Amino acid sequence: MTQRTPTWILATHKYVPWKLVTYLEFSMREQASTFESYLKSGSGRVIAAKRL
Repeated sequence: MTQRTPTWILATHKYVPWKLVTYLEFSMREQASTFESYLKSGSGRVIAAKRL
């Protein structure tokens, strides 16, 4: 991940190097989009903080 991540982007350069903690793979793009929307919601943030 660090090989392909540009470190000169100001929004993220202070967080490099990154450590991959959780990887989720979905077979359908619609499922991934729905899950991403859920994680960005209020209840999804709570679940993500506790379990991911």
